[in-house]
Amino acid sequence: MKKDRPFRYHGYVLKYSIAAYEIGEQEEIIDWLTRQEYDFLSEEEKKDYVYFEWNE
Repeated sequence: MKKDRPFRYHGYVLKYSIAAYEIGEQEEIIDWLTRQEYDFLSEEEKKDYVYFEWNE
């Protein structure tokens, strides 16, 4: 992997999906939201998401 290479993907991802992706239980990030989609969520729903950048 090249150092300082920009990430191909970025968005708001469910916290449990990031954990599963990072430990290899999940091969790719499937469901993620753009900033606009994230902004439409309720404050309670936003607690389940975190901003994440990744390459596949």
